[in-house]
Amino acid sequence: MERVDSLEDALTVVRVRNTCRQFMTRDQREISPQGQEEWWSSLDHGEYRLYLLNSSDGPIGFGLLKTVDKVWLTGGLLPEHRGMGLGAELFKTLCQEASEMSYHEAWLDVFASNVPAVRTYEKLGFVRQSEEGGVIVMKKELEKGIGQ
Repeated sequence: MERVDSLEDALTVVRVRNTCRQFMTRDQREISPQGQEEWWSSLDHGEYRLYLLNSSDGPIGFGLLKTVDKVWLTGGLLPEHRGMGLGAELFKTLCQEASEMSYHEAWLDVFASNVPAVRTYEKLGFVRQSEEGGVIVMKKELEKGIGQ
């Protein structure tokens, strides 16, 4: 997984994200390339970290760390790459990144109906904190990262 540091890669992420958007709990709108460009140019890159997961065939997933008030994790995989353990690897890496940024916990939300994702997060150590409107909020205590 590589950190996105260019508009070109951010536009690739939006294509992957739009394919996964039915699993997004906060915003399921399709994002246009223009909307992504505007978001990217206005972004405080200290508060948001965007990642692209690639295979030999090209991009297959994305991850996002949002560190405004606490660390919120978001991510997704293209449908043909689900069910192979890649989601677990994606979120392990996001947790590791958050830990290395000196955060002690990570948060995410997931649709309760997305049972495979809920199980994956629980196996990774995320614990349910609340559930409302079919959305589960989960938290994981992070191990100390490098330099802590």
